[in-house]
Amino acid sequence: MADEDREERKVSSNCDKQGNCDWAHQELISSGPSGMTNADKGGPRFSKRSVISGAIILMTLLIVAIGFIIFQAVKLSHCQVTPGPSDESSCSQDWVKTATAAYFFSTEEGDWNSSQNYCTSCSGSLVTIDNQQEMDFIMRKRGLAEYWLGLWREKLQQPWKTPNGSPFNNWYTIEGGGLCAYLNDQVVSSTWCSNNRYWICKKVLHGT
Repeated sequence: MADEDREERKVSSNCDKQGNCDWAHQELISSGPSGMTNADKGGPRFSKRSVISGAIILMTLLIVAIGFIIFQAVKLSHCQVTPGPSDESSCSQDWVKTATAAYFFSTEEGDWNSSQNYCTSCSGSLVTIDNQQEMDFIMRKRGLAEYWLGLWREKLQQPWKTPNGSPFNNWYTIEGGGLCAYLNDQVVSSTWCSNNRYWICKKVLHGT
């Protein structure tokens, strides 16, 4: 009873003569001897600062993830080599025909392997130039550009081979210290296969 009387006196001391009381104070007193207010009993609360900090962390992680994805995509695109179109429609265009073969003189550059792959996709191969007559024909058509030829070797000082692995008959000299042959302005030379050159495809015409 003494506690209840003390609580009532505290409440009444905050009421004016017209009977208007300070209910916020009354709520604090009625919380009981534990000292906890009704607001404290509602469970844990998070401050605005904590919420903002969490949002900033999430946004930072998201930006880093997006940046990594973009970096990988760009890196992958740089690793891909596409010397030219390889669909069937491109294979039927701009081929120069003779009585026994057809030749394609590229207008784009690529390394030796990608150039050979393009020729293969068009049922041909990089030209090897089999005789002087074919050499004269190609020299007239090639202009001033340098073109890959279908000759390669595994190591320096080893014999030259055609794309299918057959040995070259060495009827002309290949200069330079590379592993893949190309035709320049005057002679056949060699360089690293990873360098870029134009290329010449050849496919034999059957039934002519």
